[in-house]
This record gives sequence, C-alpha cells and structure tokens, in this order.
Amino acid sequence: MKLTILRGIPASGKSTFAKEFIKSTTNTIRVNMDSLRMMLSFETFNPKYEKIVKKSEMKIIQMALEKGFDVLVDDTNITTKRLRSIINQTREYKPTVDVITLDVDVSIALYRNSRRNELKIVPELDMNRMYINFDKSIVFVQQLLKEEGILHTIHTDRQLFEDLK
Repeated sequence: MKLTILRGIPASGKSTFAKEFIKSTTNTIRVNMDSLRMMLSFETFNPKYEKIVKKSEMKIIQMALEKGFDVLVDDTNITTKRLRSIINQTREYKPTVDVITLDVDVSIALYRNSRRNELKIVPELDMNRMYINFDKSIVFVQQLLKEEGILHTIHTDRQLFEDLK
C-alpha cells in the first residue's frame, strides 16, 4: 500500500495533480478536506465542523489503507505537525509513504486563486500567510521526512506533470 501526501499552498496545483495522478492509477483513492467540508455544510470552511472534517478524513485514510487501497491526501499539509499526524496515525498499516511538495511562486498561486470558482477563492491575506508558513517550514519538513525515511519530491510549476508522463 502506498500513501502519497501532497503539500502546497492553495492554488499551487494539488488538485489538478491529484486528478491526473488518480487517472494514472487503478487502486488509489483521493481524500480532501475541502471536499468533506462541502459535503458536510456546503461551506469551504466553518470552524464549527473542523474537528469532524479532520477526524473523518483520517478515518477514511485508515479504512482505505486497511482495505488495501493506495491513498492520495490532497490538502495543503503545510506544517510538520500535520505531516507527523498523518504519518503517525497511519503507521500501523505500514504504507510506503511519499510526500510531493508543489512549490509554486505565491504570485502564480494568487493569480490562479483569483480565477477560481467563487466558493473556492481563498482570501489573499490567508494565501500570503500560508505561503510564509510553507516557506518557513520546508527545512523542518525535510528533516522530519529524512528521519522517517520518506521519499520527498519537490515539483516546481514546470515539473508538475512530468512524473505522470
């Protein structure tokens, strides 16, 4: 079993990558907190539901791994705390873990964000905050993944789909 975790700021291309990734595999399911949020409340974010969203996503990941599916986690996953949580909560299933970081310049992400469906637009202030946290966390993320022996691939915008060809 394989657990692939995508990382990147909003509008970095994670879901586009995920769609192509899923098309290229036969036994992989995609989990995404934004999709769960919309399913639960037709809202992109409501703090009232976040615990349910996070626990539901983890249960889906665990159940899928338990049933022998490969899993693609399509969320921002910016912090080491978030990555460590996913890794620790799936360890008992012994998946091969890969982390793919989509490293896109914030100006490109902001432009893409402005062209999104109204429900998916992330406020610019939040985008900039996430980019700063993303940029600051990269060294810690690389250290965590090295300690865990996890393959870490960093894609720039130009490289995004090369691995799928």
